[in-house]
Amino acid sequence: MKLKQVEMDRLRKECKEKEKLLKETEVKGAEEERHNLTQQYNMLSSSISGLAGELKQMQIKIKEIRDELNEPQYRDAEANFRDCYVKRWVYEKTRKDICRYRAALDHAIMKFHSKQMEAINQYLDHYWRIIYQGNDIETIRIKTDNAEDPGEENKLKVNLSVKSRKTYNYRFLSLYFNDWIDLSCGAVKILYFMHFA
Repeated sequence: MKLKQVEMDRLRKECKEKEKLLKETEVKGAEEERHNLTQQYNMLSSSISGLAGELKQMQIKIKEIRDELNEPQYRDAEANFRDCYVKRWVYEKTRKDICRYRAALDHAIMKFHSKQMEAINQYLDHYWRIIYQGNDIETIRIKTDNAEDPGEENKLKVNLSVKSRKTYNYRFLSLYFNDWIDLSCGAVKILYFMHFA
């Protein structure tokens, strides 16, 4: 824009010099040259006006964008992103830790349950031998089956997506002539029939 202004000033000066020369010489060709210089001046003047208008529009647009960037949602965007990222990272780590602790607690509870069932079975065996005087059933015991036992190698494996409850199936067994017999369901009736028939 400065170049155009300088060019316009130069042409204006040149135009004045030519007018002076024209008055002095009053040549027909000088009048034509004056007309050409006036047209160039007018073209440059309108070009400068158009560029000034574009510049003003760009300045308005820049101001609008700066104002928009100063709104709270954009002004603190980097800090907000960092906070959300840290919260997400902490949440994921905490969730994984809780799942790992849950698996460890489940394993500890299963182990405790097994030990308690073993103690109960020792009491059952002890009192059975004291109380029962027959020769056919040597002892009784309660067998516990975990309904969703994944196997020993997977007991501490953390499953992050499945929420499960532990369920147990209890079976009442008796040692009848060196064979363990399940006394649940119809097995008791069969044993009774075999014993008393």
